[in-house]
Amino acid sequence: MVEGELGCPLEQVFSHFDAEPIASASIAQVHRAWLKPSSNTDSTESIPVAVKVQKPNIAVQNSCDLAVYHLMLFVVERSFDLPLEWTYEFTRRQLAAELDFRIEAQNAEQCAQELAQCQKLSNKV
Repeated sequence: MVEGELGCPLEQVFSHFDAEPIASASIAQVHRAWLKPSSNTDSTESIPVAVKVQKPNIAVQNSCDLAVYHLMLFVVERSFDLPLEWTYEFTRRQLAAELDFRIEAQNAEQCAQELAQCQKLSNKV
């Protein structure tokens, strides 16, 4: 999965990549890795990072889950006269955002910037 996203072998980007995840959740798992030193810096040390890897086929599973969710909303709405179908589009957008790790990366960058400005937390988080 990682090589497919990077478009190159792991060895080109990482000096080491732990195959065993250190954390796992419903859509992804996290691996320890060490980025190779950048040619843009004088440092020769690898940088430790956490790499969040989306599980295979999660996008397909998400589509199926959404189809079932939409069907259930339709059935419950018609059966019990409860207006629920309106929630579908919101849920679909939220799940799409959850699957887009670029959004998560932007949020992490914003969080880091805000924490850096907080004297009580800047060196602790």
